[in-house]
Amino acid sequence: AQAAITRVAQDAGAEQALELAEEVLYGTRDGARSAIFDDDPEIHLIPRAIEAACGGAPLQVFGDDYPTADGTCERDYVHVSDLATGHLRALEALDTGATTRVYNLGTGRPHSVREVIRAVERATGRRVPAEAAPRRAGDPAVLCASADRIGRELGWRPAYVGLDEVVETAWRWHAAHPEGFEE
Repeated sequence: AQAAITRVAQDAGAEQALELAEEVLYGTRDGARSAIFDDDPEIHLIPRAIEAACGGAPLQVFGDDYPTADGTCERDYVHVSDLATGHLRALEALDTGATTRVYNLGTGRPHSVREVIRAVERATGRRVPAEAAPRRAGDPAVLCASADRIGRELGWRPAYVGLDEVVETAWRWHAAHPEGFEE
């Protein structure tokens, strides 16, 4: 999504990019549904852990021997609303004449797979069945974004900074939409 929006912003100008962002990030053309955030099959850890807690297949933990505190990969889990807000801030800046820039969006704090599992268990009140699986090729031990530049230049800060907060909103959405987005 970010690359597509950046290309549109460079090629067509900020006004068209803002329209694209509204469609891509919020799915306004077909209601609440957005193809960007409706992965089938689901690939993101938090929704997969929620699915496992709700009786789906056990969560596969890809690698438990990384050089991290608990041996699992660490990632920066930024809330989807914060991603949307960051994209819109960047597009609004383009609309006022700023040059195209690249920004990282994130909380600046990585969390391990096991921390996510515990957060999902707290949010749902259910156990997350998980099983160890081999590492995936190319997965680094830690990935974490520094959003300092977008904070300085555009005043963006994530509204959801705690893992429990991010997981709780994901759980509330899932509980209200157990079948996902409606077609």
